[in-house]
Amino acid sequence: AGPIFSMVNRIQPGRFDLSKIAELSTPGVSFFMALPCALAGLDAWDRMLPAAQRLAGLLNAEIYDDEMNLLGRQRIASIRDELRAYDRKSEVRVR
Repeated sequence: AGPIFSMVNRIQPGRFDLSKIAELSTPGVSFFMALPCALAGLDAWDRMLPAAQRLAGLLNAEIYDDEMNLLGRQRIASIRDELRAYDRKSEVRVR
C-alpha cells in the first residue's frame, strides 16, 4: 500500500520542516492524491476531503479546487461523479 493522499506547503520547496512546525507561517497548503492508489478513487477522496475540511476549520481557512475556485457542494458532487467514472473504468481494466 502507499499513501492515500498527500499535503504540501504552497511555499517552495513544498515540504514541512517538522523541527520548525510551531513557527510555520504559510499562505496555504495543497492536498492531492494520485490515482491509482491503495483505495478506489472515491474512497480515497472520501478520506482526503474530511482531512482538508478539518484542517481548514482548525485554521479558519477556506478550501479551493484545482482551478482556485472556492470548493462548494456542486463542485464536490462533480468530483465525486468523476471519481465514480474513474473507478468504473479501473474495474473494467482490472478484469
